[in-house]
Amino acid sequence: MQIDRNNPLPLHSQITQYLKQQFSEGKWKVGDPFPTDKQLMEQFGVSITTVRQALSELVREGLIERRAGKGTFVIKTAQENLDKLRGFFEEMHAQGLKPSAEILNLSEVNVNSALLIKYPQIAIFNANQLFRIDKIQKANDLPLTYIQTFLPLAEGRKLATYDLVSHGIYEWLENELGIKIVRAEQIITAAAAGRKEAEILGVKIGSPLLVTQRIMFTEGDRPIEVHYNYARPDRYKFRVEMYRNGASKNEGIFF
Repeated sequence: MQIDRNNPLPLHSQITQYLKQQFSEGKWKVGDPFPTDKQLMEQFGVSITTVRQALSELVREGLIERRAGKGTFVIKTAQENLDKLRGFFEEMHAQGLKPSAEILNLSEVNVNSALLIKYPQIAIFNANQLFRIDKIQKANDLPLTYIQTFLPLAEGRKLATYDLVSHGIYEWLENELGIKIVRAEQIITAAAAGRKEAEILGVKIGSPLLVTQRIMFTEGDRPIEVHYNYARPDRYKFRVEMYRNGASKNEGIFF
């Protein structure tokens, strides 16, 4: 590609458009190393500042990731479709990504006032004790979300004996424990990354995160899971299909 210096479109935007076209044509696959800044400078005959401006846009769109001391790599932004009730593993498999998890905590917790203040949705269980599972959820080995899950004690104890690294909780609940998942209530909001979230997800403290709070129900409208999921917005997004005049697959109000 030759940069057109007479084009009113800024140089970095021309480079960004060209590189995005290369992505659409399948030049790079997820996990591939991306050309270095120096290589792009030489290829396009522009300054390092122009190259970095162009790459910043690709980072914002979730196409590449800069890794300190390692270089730049091609990634794929994961997407959660809100027209289906699926777990993380099911969603990633549907998108052709390889899901996995890193277990950080499996424990029985007492439901006290401090815990209820921090996680108010767990009050729906009306229980003195719950089982808690904390894990990092990954796609193609890249950390996408940090999830804190609460379950009734009996089901949580059973789940703790299963492989939660390469299989999702929903899979075990339905296929092994015979629990039919019927519906869920979910709130999507945003929060600034605290020290722990920043360390786990590899972002700076105060960076914006997408936060989902989900309550899942079984037959008889019994709550079976409450989770708080913190996601990197550069690697994870939500999609919802909406209709007017009552013909909607997704009923409800989104704030």
